[in-house]
Amino acid sequence: MHKARYFYIFATAALIPFVAIRLLGSTVAWSTPASYFAAFKAADALLLGLMLWDAFVIFGVAYGIPALILLLVLRRTGVFRSVQDAVLFVFVGIAAMRLFPLYLGTPLIWPGAWWHLGPELTFVLVGIAGVVSLRLWPNNSFKPKPLRGSA
Repeated sequence: MHKARYFYIFATAALIPFVAIRLLGSTVAWSTPASYFAAFKAADALLLGLMLWDAFVIFGVAYGIPALILLLVLRRTGVFRSVQDAVLFVFVGIAAMRLFPLYLGTPLIWPGAWWHLGPELTFVLVGIAGVVSLRLWPNNSFKPKPLRGSA
């Protein structure tokens, strides 16, 4: 089960770009509110505003929601059990997302500047959410518990 567990994590994280490509087409078409960029321009942080919009609105919906749902399915089935699993899920998800253009027959596109790293930030946040779920809801189902009043 040990090696099969890592296979399930690897396969699930590699599946995310195939699921997210349909959602990405619709979320890119969403327009930003006019006051959103005005607030970042006033603070002289327009690039930060662009990265946050991409990370939370565009890629958060397209990549983050499917990744979080699949991670919670892995968590519920008992495959996702440790911080090491979260790190594997994040790295495989980012690598699969970056290598996905090869499947489509297009050249690889690497981000040019730091504000183009919205998808990576989304995967890191999903991994952190997975670690938080491990801490909040530990899987104690396999630990024997004494019967009440048996002492």
